[in-house]
Amino acid sequence: MNFLKKKVLPILLACIVILLAAVPQISVFAEKGTLGTENPVWKASFLDSDGNAADGNSLLAGEYTVNLNLYGMKTVSVLQISATYTDAVTVNSCKTIAQSKSALFRDIIKKENDNEFDAVVAAYNSDSVITAVDIADGETMVSLNITVNTPGDFANYFSLNTDPERTYIGADLGDGYDSAYTCVESADVQAPSDRKYYPNITHDMSPDISVKTYDVKGQITIATNLDGTAGTTGIVGITASVAVGDKTVTATTDSEGYYTLSALPEGTYTVTFSGSTTVDRTATLVVSADKADSNGLITVSAVPICICDYVKNGEIDAYDYSTFVTSFNGDYNIYCDLIKNGEIDAYDMSQFLVFLNKTVEYAKIAL
Repeated sequence: MNFLKKKVLPILLACIVILLAAVPQISVFAEKGTLGTENPVWKASFLDSDGNAADGNSLLAGEYTVNLNLYGMKTVSVLQISATYTDAVTVNSCKTIAQSKSALFRDIIKKENDNEFDAVVAAYNSDSVITAVDIADGETMVSLNITVNTPGDFANYFSLNTDPERTYIGADLGDGYDSAYTCVESADVQAPSDRKYYPNITHDMSPDISVKTYDVKGQITIATNLDGTAGTTGIVGITASVAVGDKTVTATTDSEGYYTLSALPEGTYTVTFSGSTTVDRTATLVVSADKADSNGLITVSAVPICICDYVKNGEIDAYDYSTFVTSFNGDYNIYCDLIKNGEIDAYDMSQFLVFLNKTVEYAKIAL
């Protein structure tokens, strides 16, 4: 492109041209011939200073990483992305894929002024000539560190320059040095006679990040042994809790011991099960699409838990025995009804003695 040749990449392009003349071309990564058939999309994604995903539609004041991700392309030979931005954001630094894949790319980053930048990335290898490089769909090509000075929608502050000489993507140098994708906004721009524009690039600088979530249903049962590998029936009033970002999602078991943790994003979590008389237990929970049914519900295995730590001191001792005997003698306590038959009897006493003066050490469990 003209801007590439005259303003930003004279040295880099000259090196590539010399190499192409001196070395037989190889295209081990190339997708020659696809130019014009693809629909490239630039999408921004955001991470806050703690590395958590952020919604570009409503950024708060603070520091963020903005990744400019390219979709819809199998290979790239050379690209340039240019943008302008308002004083609502400060671009602190910019890097490209060339930093992480230096054996395949070279780049030049140029800031025209405090509110404009250009980043150029070209396929390059010092040992052999490559005319294009494979990229993943959604590959991060450019990454910005920014400070948001005024909270709001990033797209209102940051705009791609849709001039076809400033923002373009080449699929393979085998298609020619001066043919490339340009932004859809340039559809009416007449290309010079020695160049060909394909105005297929669309872009979204603050796409919706609707996170798929799942409900998780399980059951808490009354443990019958010290490692919690066996249980009887479900028990009411036990809380399941899981930290999701800076929030905690909780659910309490019903009369049959069932609970449902609602709207959990995909990921791996630690669930804590606790109650007023429990030796608390944790489990690893993996939430993923392949575990869900058509309604987005994930059903997990039952978790047995010891419910006879009546004084809640982490052990089953004489104090707990005193509470159990009180219930055994007629003062009904559902958490002493260890076989859940509606009364406190010799069967419950036998089960209680399994835990008395013993240490509960739960086996690790994954849901």
